[in-house]
Amino acid sequence: MKLLSILISAAILLSLTSCVKTEPSKNGSVTADAESGTVPSESGDNLTPVYDDSAVVSAYLNGELLGLDEKQTEIYNAAVEAIGEFYLDRMSDEETVIAAHDWIVTHISYDENMLLAIPKQTEDSENPYGALIKHQAICMGYTTTFQLFMDMLGIESVIVHGTADDEEHAWNLVCLEDKWYHVDTTWDDFVPDEENRPAFHLYCLVTDSVMEVSHIWNKGAFPEANSDDLIYYKTHGRYAKTADEAADMLNETYKSGVKFADIMYDRVTQSDGSISLEDVSFFKSYQYWLNDFGDYIVIVYWML
Repeated sequence: MKLLSILISAAILLSLTSCVKTEPSKNGSVTADAESGTVPSESGDNLTPVYDDSAVVSAYLNGELLGLDEKQTEIYNAAVEAIGEFYLDRMSDEETVIAAHDWIVTHISYDENMLLAIPKQTEDSENPYGALIKHQAICMGYTTTFQLFMDMLGIESVIVHGTADDEEHAWNLVCLEDKWYHVDTTWDDFVPDEENRPAFHLYCLVTDSVMEVSHIWNKGAFPEANSDDLIYYKTHGRYAKTADEAADMLNETYKSGVKFADIMYDRVTQSDGSISLEDVSFFKSYQYWLNDFGDYIVIVYWML
């Protein structure tokens, strides 16, 4: 299910004490079956089907398109074009995963018809055709598109089918240097989309413990993801150990003209268990959204 961000009027500068945006509770009450790992679908009937990308991947690897039908050919052409935009031969597997994640987050919009009082899924939004051709998808469309990119580029990846926010949900696990990491492109692409918004990385290359805060899946059916070696914020200079460091990062963002910034902090708790914001900076921001991932927090800022 798609994360909902709250629209804020830029004309009204709210005081910081009234602007804390805590992540909505997403601990699903629907648990996966202990044996099969299956959960009810959004329709209440069967699970959303997983797109079979084998024909498109084979065509890409073998350079032979004759076996593709019309729709598969469109997916193939769109995927090749996308890969040409985000991928370079000299990229490491880690860089490729992040580039694919960022391309999806910035080029695909969530199918907002599924957020109506009476949800109505757009045709093909659960597969790469909806994502790559129509540029809108539900979680399975995001996930199968990411999987398609990984399969075409030779990076080991699997699709995880579980729940989040009391709804059927899907995301990916990728293997980098013999260690597994979760990637949830859907939950890094908030609703509604905003022009020129950068890709966020709250759910990019994260551990089981981070995902457990909001996601439910049959862990016995999937590899463990326990390494925090590739936490995006630490590997890309977005980890602030002090308020001064955070202020420098926010200042750089502000000067670049980007409207959003996301920064990781260590999670510091008060004696009552609440999160301390003593070392959190709000330099040149009027709005923020705090995301608690247990061992650390990530704050998304709206810049002045």
